[in-house]
Amino acid sequence: MYSNSRLTFVGDGPELLNCNDYINQSKIDDAVTFAGVQTNVKKFLDSSDVFVLPSLYEGLGMCVLEAFARGLPAIVSNVGGLLDIVKNEENGLLFESNNVDSLFHQMIAMHDNKDFYSLFSRKNFLNYADYTIEKCSDEYFAIYFEDGCKS
Repeated sequence: MYSNSRLTFVGDGPELLNCNDYINQSKIDDAVTFAGVQTNVKKFLDSSDVFVLPSLYEGLGMCVLEAFARGLPAIVSNVGGLLDIVKNEENGLLFESNNVDSLFHQMIAMHDNKDFYSLFSRKNFLNYADYTIEKCSDEYFAIYFEDGCKS
């Protein structure tokens, strides 16, 4: 059913060796790539259909915004600033942090529901403009200078 699916891990972390061992034991190593730490993720985003971020802690999640700029739907853990930019079933899917079953369920939901994929992809590409440096700096300027908070 998912024989055409591929998974690419970009980055590293304390669970990388465990993931690699699990992949090898499960005999799915031909469908999984470990790319390691990358300074330019553009080529990975451009060759992806979905962006997944399984973080335990996350601030704004700049990597999610980079995925949005490429029109990718996102599946992210329900932590920190990710909750500000990904709204479950509106522009992406959330899963319970540190819960592999929850992540797996959302990955299957995205794969099986082409309407989710199309809607999220379109929304994220269009809404990325809300997070540009120009837009955010204008909003900060308004807060600190136009609203009477002058130092």
